[in-house]
Amino acid sequence: MNPLRIDRLARRTGSVGGPADTTYPDIAFWIESSAACEEAYSLEFHRQGMAQSASDLQHLGQRSLAAGALDQIMGRPAPAAANWYELTLENGRAWLERGTNLWRQVEIRLPVFGFDAGAAPALAGMLGAGSPTHGADSMHGADSIQLTPENAGFELIVTVAPTAGDAAAKLCCVEASISLTERFGDYSGIEITLFGAEITRKAITDALGKVTFTDIPCAQIASLQLNVVLAP
Repeated sequence: MNPLRIDRLARRTGSVGGPADTTYPDIAFWIESSAACEEAYSLEFHRQGMAQSASDLQHLGQRSLAAGALDQIMGRPAPAAANWYELTLENGRAWLERGTNLWRQVEIRLPVFGFDAGAAPALAGMLGAGSPTHGADSMHGADSIQLTPENAGFELIVTVAPTAGDAAAKLCCVEASISLTERFGDYSGIEITLFGAEITRKAITDALGKVTFTDIPCAQIASLQLNVVLAP
């Protein structure tokens, strides 16, 4: 099932701006007739919708669960400055200031970590410009990604680990640590948001540039994104 493709097809076949429900009533009935199908539609809608623009999303998500996912997507942190432009990263996107090319905001998708996939964490690789490095962390049972884009002026490390004492590894702790080359020892006041279909957590970094999000379902880690506001 591809909910965004269904809605786009509905618009291409004549019902511009209209929901796919009316263009494909049989498909809509099939989805709505089962709670499992409705939930699967919502999850797939959210997964695809995170990569879409706001204008594309305005015509989508008419069903109950999908509408809730749309509210989450549309509520994600987003830049408002007219003088910013978007840069696509391997695992996310960033917004830079026109003229100066200063990085103002970055958003990355969290990968599938070793403990979540049921496999050992991957070994660390080479750093790539604009692409996170995924590798084993020194903390027991933890895994991490690192983002250090060339000439961006920051380093971001995201570490995820099962909650201590949770033998079933159902809950995780997500720690984000950021440092900026333009600052000297105090990285406080940076807004970081962890968000997804069912989770929205926001925190402000301490002097060490760290924030910690606790009690995050491990099974949902790969569906989450992290947004960092480098400058308002």
